[in-house]
Amino acid sequence: MERNESPICQECSPDELLQIIEKNRRILGCIIIDVRTPDEYHAGCIAGAENIDFSDPSFRERLGRLDKTRIYAVYCRRGIRASQVIRIMRESGFHEVYSLKGGIEQWKAAGLPVEREV
Repeated sequence: MERNESPICQECSPDELLQIIEKNRRILGCIIIDVRTPDEYHAGCIAGAENIDFSDPSFRERLGRLDKTRIYAVYCRRGIRASQVIRIMRESGFHEVYSLKGGIEQWKAAGLPVEREV
């Protein structure tokens, strides 16, 4: 699938991001990326999230292996790292990336579920 429109890279509220995730899981699949450290990730994450640690030296290399045509939801603890990541992803040619404004802290404050990874 080729897309010619401008990239979509924006911050979303927890409810907006949940709607994007649910809508796109049924279509092409929304890939959820948790950019926190592994310890933060294992303490509780959004269901289905993949952990790609922003502070890991191989972070950009791991991002580079992702399919740029897919839809991504990115989050961290408070939203700071995620906003940096969507900028990197936009500059790297990703088409549609959303970050969670306020991070997983806002997600939990909105009463949305997290799961513990084993």
